[in-house]
Amino acid sequence: MQSHLDRKAPAPANSNLNILFICTGNICRSAYAHHALDLELEQMGHQRSITVASAGTHAVVGSPMDPTMETLFTHTYGNGLPPEHIARQVTETALRSADLIFCMTNAHMEQLSTFGRRVYDHTFLLPEIQNTLAASEPNTVLGRQLPPEIPDPFRHDTHIYKTVARQITSHIGSLRYLITRISQETHRQSPPVHSQTESYQEAPNLDSIPTIIQSHQIVQIIQNNL
Repeated sequence: MQSHLDRKAPAPANSNLNILFICTGNICRSAYAHHALDLELEQMGHQRSITVASAGTHAVVGSPMDPTMETLFTHTYGNGLPPEHIARQVTETALRSADLIFCMTNAHMEQLSTFGRRVYDHTFLLPEIQNTLAASEPNTVLGRQLPPEIPDPFRHDTHIYKTVARQITSHIGSLRYLITRISQETHRQSPPVHSQTESYQEAPNLDSIPTIIQSHQIVQIIQNNL
């Protein structure tokens, strides 16, 4: 499979950034990631400019979040209220309207590859950006390599659920980091006007983002859509 680092950045489809998380049943991993990012975006003030959704390749349609995953979610994010989640089956419409699609395993990515090049160009493993950051910042909180895939905890022991929840929480933290840095640079104050007829807007300065990931497709897509 072609590396995401070798892909050409797709043009933005609209003014908002639409993020879609994919797992199998849409009651554990993608549900947790969906609502975790929703809370992070609310804290950041981006809930209107960024839309988050989730779906499953074999969804338990209509079901709420898995009870164990829900308990871990409320413990981690501390709002005392479980997220209102309804599992749904992934559709071609949802995939084609998403700017970033994050899968939990390579098997999910392979299933989505049947939807064509546009979907492929926007699809990533969720751990991909965390591990790219880790390679560039080995001595920071972000500098910790995690497994390349996130296993399904459904009907496994509680410690598997806890491990998966910790992994997803870390990856959502990496997404928040990127969105914050890119948003700050993209929306910084414009330079002064030099004449009555001439003005310019510099390209976003991404110096605050590690060099190794400045050309990463996830970064380019976020930048194009914020």
